[in-house]
Amino acid sequence: MPGSARQGGMKVMRGIPASPGVAIGKGFFLRRELPRSVLSTVPKEKVDDEVDAFRRAVARSREQIRAIRGEIQDSSSEPYQILSTHLALLEDSMLVDQTVGAIREDRFKADWAFNRVLKDLLETFHRIEDQYLRERGHDLRQIGHRILENLAGRGVESVASIREPVIIVAHDLSPADTAQIQKSSVLAFATDVGSRTSHTAITARSLNIPAVVGLEKVTKEFGGAEEVIVDGEEGVVILDPTPEAVREYTERKKAYSVRIRDLAKFARLPAVSKDGKALTLLANIEFPEEADLSLRSGAEGVGLYRTEFLYMNRKDLPSEEEQFQTYRRVAERFRTGPVTVRTLDLGGDKFASQVDLASEMNPAMGLRAVRFCLREKEIFKQQIRAVLRASAHGNVRMMFPMIS
Repeated sequence: MPGSARQGGMKVMRGIPASPGVAIGKGFFLRRELPRSVLSTVPKEKVDDEVDAFRRAVARSREQIRAIRGEIQDSSSEPYQILSTHLALLEDSMLVDQTVGAIREDRFKADWAFNRVLKDLLETFHRIEDQYLRERGHDLRQIGHRILENLAGRGVESVASIREPVIIVAHDLSPADTAQIQKSSVLAFATDVGSRTSHTAITARSLNIPAVVGLEKVTKEFGGAEEVIVDGEEGVVILDPTPEAVREYTERKKAYSVRIRDLAKFARLPAVSKDGKALTLLANIEFPEEADLSLRSGAEGVGLYRTEFLYMNRKDLPSEEEQFQTYRRVAERFRTGPVTVRTLDLGGDKFASQVDLASEMNPAMGLRAVRFCLREKEIFKQQIRAVLRASAHGNVRMMFPMIS
């Protein structure tokens, strides 16, 4: 459970261990919370100016995300896919049109109108029971932050501009941030929100960067701490540690490095029980980035590759080519090892796409998984073709969900 306590002048906080390892370094506050807006209106003759300012902020946000996505070479990678989702959300008529409507009808200033629309949409995401879908609300919040910063003329601070080794402290990290971490000097990060399944946690594990998420109030407690300790195994973050704590965690860091080095020696050894029975170690993954981590951990293949992320939070369906490139990337990493791709396990209720879906939407009693796919045959056929094409590049298998 998240919590905090002051011990000997230092602040000890507990969150969710997202990526193992220990880091000690200078704290760097990355402002990512939503800027506050004050209820205010504009004269009738200024309404068009507010609308134009809002549209310019959206356009600027779109340009920034495209520029960051353009630096990512692998179009099948998770950061590229999520940035594409952000671009799709920036095109969403609900987000833009409702804001413009509030400006025109109520003569609200653009920042207040947008914040009000954003808050309503975020509350909708918060009520979703499915954790994966609920966390996609973070994507919307990150887009909102970028638009509001551009609307205020402040721009958005870039992770790529960090030139010294630091530990990032932030409310959350966007896909744009995590895509740039690979080219920066980030030692670790600690965030107010997130879970082990959030894209920030997955990216941290794939890059071997210690991370603790879900700390709730780390940005409020930070206060410009000169030194920060992040223990990604225990889920502990220490602000302004005492010299004794620094020495203790320096030893823990050394011990962790030795342990990982020793474990790496066994990662490639055969998995055999004491009575001589050979076992096959397979990974459970959702994003292509997890393939490399699985290989380093000794996995011989993928026992379950969940594909739902390709369909989430977008206005269009993924093309056959996009799916093929994503599946192919994982298949090629494991070469001869089996890669079991599970076909779409979502009901029509879970699509953010604006496509013509079947009318029976109850995921408990209605269409979902294979029943949904058998009704929406073109969606199903497209995914099957992509999987079959990827099978030419590895030992690819197919799994159909919810068969009874």
